[in-house]
Amino acid sequence: MTTATLTPPPKPRTPSPRVEAACALMATDWSPWHMVLYGLTWDDYERLLAARTAADRRAMFITYDQGAAEIMTVGNRHERWKKLLARLVETASMGFRVPLAGSGGTTLKRPDLGRGMEPDECFYVRDALKYSAARDLDLTQDAPPDLAIEIEATRVLGDRLDILSALGVAEVWRYDGDRLRILVRAADGTYAERPAGLAFPLLTADLLTGYLARVGTTDDTTLCLELLDWARQAAPSA
Repeated sequence: MTTATLTPPPKPRTPSPRVEAACALMATDWSPWHMVLYGLTWDDYERLLAARTAADRRAMFITYDQGAAEIMTVGNRHERWKKLLARLVETASMGFRVPLAGSGGTTLKRPDLGRGMEPDECFYVRDALKYSAARDLDLTQDAPPDLAIEIEATRVLGDRLDILSALGVAEVWRYDGDRLRILVRAADGTYAERPAGLAFPLLTADLLTGYLARVGTTDDTTLCLELLDWARQAAPSA
């Protein structure tokens, strides 16, 4: 008679009560959020993401960093800056004729690293055609975006640059409402500030800061048209 030892299947993990409470609140509490939960698993993080989708909380960002999750909502000031910066990126790509594929604020996550977040905006440049299809990303197989935009805000989990670096994002534009900084990732994973970035070497942080300083006195379309004219003139001849 053949005998065998069967390993029982693992018992499903009981969801964290804190996570379940946060998920329930997402469907009912529409006041501003800023919540940090510690000691969570990757499954907890995925549960939070699913609940946010089910509640259609598009202005809610969830950052996960090796066991800690920060949940926060953003207001119009934040959205105005990130939307305009995205439009300036798209305008520069047309003026310089640089292929671009935008992925907005899609969730970038790596379960093997225990990290996940949504940049305010992100773009593929080097492999724009490859990533132009409308599909979900899997960063264990897909390359990370080349450029991310981050509007600086008060956060508890520290510098999101650490997460962006771990995910492999090569260039980050950070704006604090006063000054734009262009940060480029080095081989050791650190970011260094540069006058201009990799995606658009002729487009400097100072020039972009000048456009952003005119918000409130000039509409977005006018700013973009001016940048388009400048980029077309500055672009190298074919």
